[in-house]
Amino acid sequence: MTTDPLDRFVPLTHFLGAFLGPDCEVVLHDARNIEQSVRVIVNGHISGRQPGAPMTDLALRFIKERTWETEDFVQGYKTSSRDGRQMHSGTLFIQDDQGGLAGMLCVNLDESKLVKAKALIDGMLNGRKMMEERSEVHEETFSASLEDLTGKMIVEVISGRGIPAEQMSPEVKQAIVQELNDKGVFLLKGAVAQVAQKLAASEPTIYRYLQKVGG
Repeated sequence: MTTDPLDRFVPLTHFLGAFLGPDCEVVLHDARNIEQSVRVIVNGHISGRQPGAPMTDLALRFIKERTWETEDFVQGYKTSSRDGRQMHSGTLFIQDDQGGLAGMLCVNLDESKLVKAKALIDGMLNGRKMMEERSEVHEETFSASLEDLTGKMIVEVISGRGIPAEQMSPEVKQAIVQELNDKGVFLLKGAVAQVAQKLAASEPTIYRYLQKVGG
């Protein structure tokens, strides 16, 4: 009988969430179901997500770049919650017996209280200024639905061009499709239709762009 490699991480997810407390969100993602990847989540009030929520844009990038093939985990990076709170995050990659990516165990620590406490302590210790830690900063989108995640990622890329879709040349639209593909947007169900609508193009046109950029 074949067992799911994620099953043994379910108790660990609950344990970490209980041990680390209400300011630390612990999420078990199923990488084989990116549209509803959140299998277990503890302290989900931090991001507002529930089981069945889609994968984040950063996790999609890990999949697109096949990060799990060279790293067992990624930790110590900064993310930001939807309401702007600073998060200290880490991701453990869970592989199946064939070396494929089965899932990810993610930890997101809300640092807002720690930052305030540090500021208070620094102020008491002769007014020393806080030291800014040098660490990589990632923007991560926590979404409660697949449509919300896809839409935000598409709008972010398109709005960066600063011109209406109706005035974009085919070359610009193809470049946008390539950037969205690099971000893993087209791994999401229904993404082609949404991109076609936002770019004022047909779905066959988007598929042609994808073929040209290697998607």
